[in-house]
Amino acid sequence: MGCARKMIMEYSPGLATRFVGVLFATCVFLSAAFCQELPRCGANEFQSSYFNHQWSAESLADLVAESRDPLPMNTGTSDAQIRSTLKRQESTLNSAKLPSDFHPQPPWEWSGDFSHAQLSGQDLRYVSFIGADLTASYFFESNLNHADAQSRILYAGTGANLHPMCYVTTLFNGAWFLKTKLLGAELGESDMAHAVFEPDTLPDARSIARAQNLQLLTFVTDPTALMQLRKSFQDSGFGEQVRQVTYALRFRENEIEWLSCCPSCQPAWPLNTISPLFFGAHVWSRGRELWSQRQVGEIAKHCLIYAANRVGLDWTCQYGMNTLRPVRIGIAIWFICSIIFLGFIHHPGSSGLYLIRAEGITLDGEAAKNAAQIRPETAQGWRAKLRGELVLIRQAMLFSLMNGVNLGFKEIDLGRWLRLLPRREMDIKAVGWARTVAGIQALSTLYLVALWVVVTLSPSLG
Repeated sequence: MGCARKMIMEYSPGLATRFVGVLFATCVFLSAAFCQELPRCGANEFQSSYFNHQWSAESLADLVAESRDPLPMNTGTSDAQIRSTLKRQESTLNSAKLPSDFHPQPPWEWSGDFSHAQLSGQDLRYVSFIGADLTASYFFESNLNHADAQSRILYAGTGANLHPMCYVTTLFNGAWFLKTKLLGAELGESDMAHAVFEPDTLPDARSIARAQNLQLLTFVTDPTALMQLRKSFQDSGFGEQVRQVTYALRFRENEIEWLSCCPSCQPAWPLNTISPLFFGAHVWSRGRELWSQRQVGEIAKHCLIYAANRVGLDWTCQYGMNTLRPVRIGIAIWFICSIIFLGFIHHPGSSGLYLIRAEGITLDGEAAKNAAQIRPETAQGWRAKLRGELVLIRQAMLFSLMNGVNLGFKEIDLGRWLRLLPRREMDIKAVGWARTVAGIQALSTLYLVALWVVVTLSPSLG
């Protein structure tokens, strides 16, 4: 029995090391096999591997009826010819009388570059936009009910060698959805970055929950659609999407505050590409009007609101979207203040840290009077100096940690709990400028802790 115990004690470290190594290798293999992101397909890969237009001759004739260079209506018409003609004759898409009823099988399929296309007022029901580039396209009062913009994976090889190669997705970057009908639309993993989102009807929460860059959606003057979308996500249990839409709302609202404060500033793309008079709103020129009328109080109010939101809510947690950022900032403040307190320890003068040790089992007034300032000790030899410096670093980091959580919430006092960890009853006090730094750190950390609690318990701020 004793021999067996001896063998286990001798070989257990090796077995543990091997187990950890095998576990690490397994994780790396699984990550490479299952978690590697597929690249987005290029234009050549998409055209050669997947896409073929399914326009009927009658539908194609309607689209190019007013074209000066119509395509020949025969079976030899290629996909590249159709795409190039539609791109060259964008006005045709505006004037063509598309059929009012579409059948979802087979769908109308659009692909290629349709960026900046004027598609206002079009009936685009059941159209498949998979792989289309609709950057900065206009869908003013268009009907996109049951449109399909989901992503699709393309495969290479045949038989047993079939493997995923890349994926295609729809680009709605900077697209304008103004009074657009999106009922039943499948947006899938489409890229919605900077899309102006003010539709009349919304898609189902599940059909847009996987869309990319929801946090970059924006609006002109009416946030109703985004607020309804956030409510839809909340009712369906999509907490992350709720935070993303909340960030989009708050970011745009704060941008309006900034435009009311700065007379020469413009909104972000794509809102800066049109005149505000088109919407009957003077968001762009609001700041200019206030400055011309010298309404200093109103200007100061907008500037203060912008600064408070930007610093207190955007930089700290992105209006609740980034729940871990307050924790990271708190750790960074703790580390920086530890360095500052270490500098006070080495700097001559009364400002610095003072160590209070109890003579008995509790701290009393006499112990505080006899507190000694924490200073570097004179030591001979580099090992002794290094050991002493490590002790000072530990004391500075311990004080910074206790001070950071020194302000508690009622019975929750993390600072008092940390003081129970040392073997002896002790405390560290800051004096002079070190006390000022300690106060700023305590207040900042208190705000970050409170903010982290709020954004963790609530999926949105407001």
